[in-house]
Amino acid sequence: MNKFINSLRTWRNILRKFNAGVSFVDKCKCLLVCLRFESGFLQSFFQNRLKLLCSHRFLFVNVVHRYSGKSCKISLRSGNDADLFIFWEFLGGFYKPPKSASAIIDCGANIGLFALHAGLVFPDAQITCFEPEKENFELLQKNLHQNHIKAECLKRGVWSSKIYGYFHSRQAFDGFISLDPSEFPVECELPEIVPETWLKIDVEGAEYEVLPALMQKEILPIQVSMEIHDFHARGGDLIRLLQRKGFELKIVTDGSSEPMFAEVTASLHR
Repeated sequence: MNKFINSLRTWRNILRKFNAGVSFVDKCKCLLVCLRFESGFLQSFFQNRLKLLCSHRFLFVNVVHRYSGKSCKISLRSGNDADLFIFWEFLGGFYKPPKSASAIIDCGANIGLFALHAGLVFPDAQITCFEPEKENFELLQKNLHQNHIKAECLKRGVWSSKIYGYFHSRQAFDGFISLDPSEFPVECELPEIVPETWLKIDVEGAEYEVLPALMQKEILPIQVSMEIHDFHARGGDLIRLLQRKGFELKIVTDGSSEPMFAEVTASLHR
């Protein structure tokens, strides 16, 4: 019951940011997304309600962006938990932007909602997106195009150097890149950081390759927004690295005694 009440509170907080331009149907869609992550019978109930609102395997939602106040159109795949979770983060303004940014680099861009979020906050910034999965990449381009966000979208992965890695698919169009062979070779590279870069990293474990390599460069990002996987076992190495480089950290874990992942916002002291 507490989780259900928290979901309703999340939806209420989201609605406070919406203006009269958001339709009742779109508000209902957002409510169902917020409630979708309930457990047991309620999860199935809200999932089925969402399916009724889908058109041709897609859920289309018009919302007002939390930070910029601009209207935007979002396309999500029906029944895809990863899409719904990313949209829930988008609704809640999960990635708090820095005060300024002239470049945005999105490593693990997925369906493009972080890039959309960043582009709405910083419309003049140069945006580069890395996403190796084919269907994610297509939806990434669609979500940016229909909201008039200009970005360089690269169907590649990220790594500590320019290599060919291998994509290993999981459920919900999710997956990871490693050097272990699979049937999906992927061109990978290390992103190029320019002054005033806001860097987002969500690459399912490859952060242990990418971040140390980037921290060796002369130019550092002004802010890093990242998800650290296998946090209890290895995450401390990345945390200490960021601290040594002068970043102030905000860390949110999954709440367990041995957290598997953590969401980290690292802001560079100036």
